[in-house]
Amino acid sequence: EFENFAKVEPETGVADLWVNLNMTQDSASVAEPVTVSFEYGNEGDVSTLNPLTIKAYFDPIENQPTNYFYPSPFNFDYLSPPDPTIAAPPDFMDWEFKIPEGTCDLGPEYNSSNSCDDGGGTWTLTEGRMHIFTLHIDSEANNTDEDNDLDNNIDTWEICIGDCNQPDLQVAEEGTGEDSIMSEPLESVAGGVISFVYGISNTGAGDADCPPAGPNCPGATGEFVTHLEVQKCAGDGEDPCAGSPWEYKNISKVIRTPIPKCCENNVLYDNDALKLNWSTTPNDAGWWNVRIFVDANNVIEEVDENNNYLDWYKVKGEYFELKEQRPDMMVQGIDPGASVIYKDDEQTLQIQVLQSEFGDAMADDVEVFLKIIEPDSTIIDWFPLATKLTVGLAPDITFFPYTWTPTKVGSYEFEVWVDKNDDILEWNEDNNQMITSKYINVEPKLPDLDITALVVTPLNSDGYGMVGVSSELTATIVNDGVRALDGSEAAKLSIAFYITSPFITPLAEIFVSDACGCDPTLNVSESIDITIPITFALNDNYRLAAKVDEGPTPQSQGEIQEVSETNNQAFLNIYAASSVDAHVSNLAVDVGDGLAGKVHPITFDLGMSNLAEGQTYRLFFNVSVAGTFGWGEILALSTQNSTGTYPIGTGYSLAGPIAYVDFNTSYLVSSVSIPWIPSKDRTDVYNVSVTVSSAINVDLTNDTAYVNKISMEKLTTDLLVEAIKITES
Repeated sequence: EFENFAKVEPETGVADLWVNLNMTQDSASVAEPVTVSFEYGNEGDVSTLNPLTIKAYFDPIENQPTNYFYPSPFNFDYLSPPDPTIAAPPDFMDWEFKIPEGTCDLGPEYNSSNSCDDGGGTWTLTEGRMHIFTLHIDSEANNTDEDNDLDNNIDTWEICIGDCNQPDLQVAEEGTGEDSIMSEPLESVAGGVISFVYGISNTGAGDADCPPAGPNCPGATGEFVTHLEVQKCAGDGEDPCAGSPWEYKNISKVIRTPIPKCCENNVLYDNDALKLNWSTTPNDAGWWNVRIFVDANNVIEEVDENNNYLDWYKVKGEYFELKEQRPDMMVQGIDPGASVIYKDDEQTLQIQVLQSEFGDAMADDVEVFLKIIEPDSTIIDWFPLATKLTVGLAPDITFFPYTWTPTKVGSYEFEVWVDKNDDILEWNEDNNQMITSKYINVEPKLPDLDITALVVTPLNSDGYGMVGVSSELTATIVNDGVRALDGSEAAKLSIAFYITSPFITPLAEIFVSDACGCDPTLNVSESIDITIPITFALNDNYRLAAKVDEGPTPQSQGEIQEVSETNNQAFLNIYAASSVDAHVSNLAVDVGDGLAGKVHPITFDLGMSNLAEGQTYRLFFNVSVAGTFGWGEILALSTQNSTGTYPIGTGYSLAGPIAYVDFNTSYLVSSVSIPWIPSKDRTDVYNVSVTVSSAINVDLTNDTAYVNKISMEKLTTDLLVEAIKITES
């Protein structure tokens, strides 16, 4: 008879895997056997669908689980939950493990210091350190979908190997080493000071708290410092540094900050105290290995005295490069040497080359290339200048000369490229070409007519022109161009004169050849004076203008092509002061019998002096009579009837009611007579005055004449009764 039992599980469910370390031993010695006891199981309601693995690890407490040991990995095809109807203890295992001398952070395959170092790992001695056993069920994560609690898949147990109260100082390594040894600057150049910054970590179980003396530095002498050492790597083999000794370069400041034991706040970063400088020379260029030596004076007693070094190659995977000093050249620009360049004139251009702030070496035998595009688009492709020069360090500028004779008029485009063929190793090979082209405009050789002076003569003592005086206006024409006028141009050379204020009128337009009776070819810088007569008619501010080679319209070009068409005119602002003197004189009043109500003629002379030829000047006047007690009147000098308005006196004319006299050089004085009839109704003492008015009068002292204290008696009838006679009617 045969019996078979089968357990039927749900189609789906939970496979909750768990593991538990059953250890009580908390210390051991190197090479001591230790029993790793643990329980494991599945507390779910279904079996695992996939195979699973149990692994046990032994590592320094600060490391991730890496070094698994035999019989890891231990494999199961599946693991089922226990039968709930059977009361049985959990499954368990006891694995024997011998405490090793050290561990490598690369894994159990690297089981010696040499193999670990060769693999680029860190070998850590076991003695004096806290370690941790880590047990992991389903370490390959094959059953995570049905396992509802992954936290119980791992269990750990800490154990001290040897004396765990000592520190262990190392140069800190963080991640891939980027935060371990670092150089400042990152790209280091031979000839400068290179600084190395780093941190010091304490991976031991005791504090590094000395000096001053602490429990881990009994009787210590000296100071807690670090050293910087370098090793030249100039070989060609697999290890280019082989055979080169380590050279001491510098020492840190004294470190007085305690470094706590592993694993919290156990790394000291203090660039001020820890920074190590290497003063390099230009001859140090090349590859080096660099290492930091922690506790160089060995004043701190540590678990491991052999791991105080950390070198650049181990952290970075490559050697430290001190780059050779290099130039870094740029083109600053082109100095054309003159503000104006003329066709067919030889000119020396100066190409300006300098180094950027990154250049730290002189550049010898530097070659500069030019490319020229001519005004007609002809391209003269890249060609080297004849002169090679040395370019110094910034900010000095090196000038490369290029002698050039332009043969065309118009705009030339220049491009510049220093070290075009990259013959010189530089920091930046992409900044050798001038960023923006230089454009140089080539002008034709032309004259340039300019009026440099415009003057009036004579002037009065105040420097003013004089109204009515025959004067001269002189313009000085200068050729400021680059060649003389040819015969055709000299024959066309003309100058025009104008008054533009207070009114606008042309004065003259003259061919210079007619004015001078010569051939005015005007060599460069040669000048000629042209003079015309002028007489100022008004006492006013004048603006005079002269324009040489005037075109048919104000904005058009003249007959002669010039360098500049904008400098052909000149202006002169001058005040014309009148010398004309209007005056009144010989004022008289015919008092007669001194009786009011009768005609008493007022006579006087009006005149003007220093009149301009051909000009007529109008002089206005009035006559005033003043009595006592504020009485007075301005005499009416006109009368009106049905036929018009007429002067009441003689020797003057009227403009409406206003009296005036016109004068010219042929008529300078006018005698005026005004009939005056004092009021018959009053006796008074009168003052009579005559005042003249002219806009160009220069002497006001003789513009008024007076006759004072003219007594007039009221006209009355005096009847006297001499006798009375009575008669019969």
